[in-house]
Amino acid sequence: QVVFFLTNNPVCSASQTADANGKYWSIRTVPLVAGAATETVQCGVIADQAGGVAITGPTAVCFNSMGRQTENTSTGVTGGNCSLDASGVSTYNIATAGADRPLRVLVALGGQTRQCDPARSLDATRPDGCP
Repeated sequence: QVVFFLTNNPVCSASQTADANGKYWSIRTVPLVAGAATETVQCGVIADQAGGVAITGPTAVCFNSMGRQTENTSTGVTGGNCSLDASGVSTYNIATAGADRPLRVLVALGGQTRQCDPARSLDATRPDGCP
């Protein structure tokens, strides 16, 4: 399993803790057995793409070896417990100061991701709308 989480620690290391309002992100392996080592796979800065970006959504999302979302309360990341929404979709709302178009990223149970416009309804004429 791996865990994707938001953090406020700019140093890409195994000591990062999860933070719901994090300005950085990290992907780390989840130990299969207690005491096993974890590996930080990749880290990044949300502001690399644009300044003033605010993201709200789950602090952490876990994926199993098949790429499906999974629940896990023992990720090895402080504050990085993964839970599944009843709908099976993790929702991230993304906005930036002064922007006229917020966006939403949906991560489905099977690991599929979709970006959509929350101000538009999904239908045959508006494929960029949110369900």
